[in-house]
Amino acid sequence: MHKRFLTLLILPLLCAQKGVNAQQCSLIGPRGYTIVVKALKKNKVYTGFDVYADNQLAVPVRFSSLGMLTASTVKLQHMPGEDILTFSPLQGAPNSGITLSNSSITVILRLRHYPEVKFQLHFVRFNSFQWQHETGIQPFHFLTISVPDAEVWQQGGWLDATPRSDPFPLLLDSHIGTPEISGYHYNREWSNTPPLSAHPLPVIGLWAPQTGRYAAWDFMKTRLQNNSERNIATGFCNRLILPDTTAKVRTSSEKIPPVSALHVNLQTYPASLTPQQQTALNADEKSKTGFAALVFPHGGTGYQRCIYPMPGQQIHTSAALVFRMHLSSLSDPNRTLWQRWWSNPWIKDRLPHVPAAADMGFLSTSAQLQSIPDAPQGTLFSGIGSFGIAGTKSLDGWDQQDEGHVAAFAAAHDTAMLKKLETEAAALAQAGVHFQLNKKPAFYWRQPLSGRWRAQWGGAAAATLHNSIGFAAARFLLDMAVYDHQKQYLPLVS
Repeated sequence: MHKRFLTLLILPLLCAQKGVNAQQCSLIGPRGYTIVVKALKKNKVYTGFDVYADNQLAVPVRFSSLGMLTASTVKLQHMPGEDILTFSPLQGAPNSGITLSNSSITVILRLRHYPEVKFQLHFVRFNSFQWQHETGIQPFHFLTISVPDAEVWQQGGWLDATPRSDPFPLLLDSHIGTPEISGYHYNREWSNTPPLSAHPLPVIGLWAPQTGRYAAWDFMKTRLQNNSERNIATGFCNRLILPDTTAKVRTSSEKIPPVSALHVNLQTYPASLTPQQQTALNADEKSKTGFAALVFPHGGTGYQRCIYPMPGQQIHTSAALVFRMHLSSLSDPNRTLWQRWWSNPWIKDRLPHVPAAADMGFLSTSAQLQSIPDAPQGTLFSGIGSFGIAGTKSLDGWDQQDEGHVAAFAAAHDTAMLKKLETEAAALAQAGVHFQLNKKPAFYWRQPLSGRWRAQWGGAAAATLHNSIGFAAARFLLDMAVYDHQKQYLPLVS
């Protein structure tokens, strides 16, 4: 299929020079990036744009999946220190079920800034049957971004595992019948879709730690400026599973695919997977079509329902398209964004300031801390109680995550307790798992250590190397090396 591109450059200041292509301009992006924005044209309409940094594709942006939103024209304006690329009129593709009016998407490039994208959508009509006939049971989503091999999606400040790194949270979590972060009522390939007003950090993004690629829609400036983003939702889609539109003509009362949950025996997973289920899981874990997107409206109760726009509803807001080409696995997207916000005086001055003392008066008397607690004294080894089958062993280190329990006993020269802790440290070192991560040796603890969770909590499929309790165990070994001179544990925690 033939594709044509309209190119907008952010390069050194050259656009005013005579003879430069009128479809190009010249500015420097943040972090010294040379940024290029290419408007993507397919079958005589525009379906999105690609953002390049230093000649490498940084972020592909599509108006919607499958070309369901398009624009017939694009207009480029050169202004001092600013370039504007406007796609209009934005409209639904034939058979999409979408009718819009006075709708457009505008990309604004300013010197040493990430692209700002302004968009307005005015819904005249939305036919959910037509939409689902073409796309399957997917929420209405737009301005999709993708990062190859993304292992994490960032939503509201949470970093959630994509099925590439762990299939359980999105695809397999049962959670006594109410999976926590998926759109399980209609499609397990979708995350929940909360509105930005419910995001502690107004962000949706993707991160591939092994390659360092990161991209996100950042609405912080908009939130502080006018809060116009508040009713727009965000979501992650791991894989689009489409209906077979060629099979037959569907009726409006007929249930339309796609596959939702992987219906597997969680007690004996993965041994119980059928060949078909294994094929589906492999496709999920290796998906090349995953994306983060803006969604409208939000997903209703629990933000887990598939709800569609109503005639007369409007969206009119903007976001920054933030990206990094080398955000290492030792970094953190949330920290990166906070550094960005605090380095912008306009944003910093409008963020809530940290009070000199936290007002905890909202807590009931029984919940208030009456005295400073002693150092934790319990073991990190535990059963799981009602969560696991009989005999299941796990780590339980909530108290030790708040405060280590070695320093106090070392300072008090409590040799009896230190001897007990040395025995536990040796057992923890034996209980961990050695593996390779990015071709380097790694060490962590599987949760649970033995046995399995009950089916209503995920069964065998819930076993993971990603449980945060392992940080308490690692901190314990590090403290034993520092305060009790047990240096043999340093290679495990380094």
